Amino acid sequence: MGKLLRLSKASENELHFAKRTFYKWHHLQRYPELFVTMGRTVFIDMEALDGILEGGRQKCKTAIAKAEARKAGKESR
Repeated sequence: MGKLLRLSKASENELHFAKRTFYKWHHLQRYPELFVTMGRTVFIDMEALDGILEGGRQKCKTAIAKAEARKAGKESR
């Protein structure tokens, strides 16, 4: 577990998303590794958030590479 950031006190610049997005994810139990609850206070594990964001970046890079490969294959025909 990395640095914990209290969701109610965090600024949206620190989070990369709107606070309401995190509250919704917490309620829907999406990305459970992202949230730590102590009592009624919700914290975000910033290392887990970085991991989720990096996973999204890798997914995009893979999709772009596949699209470029398909495009190159069509042009060579």
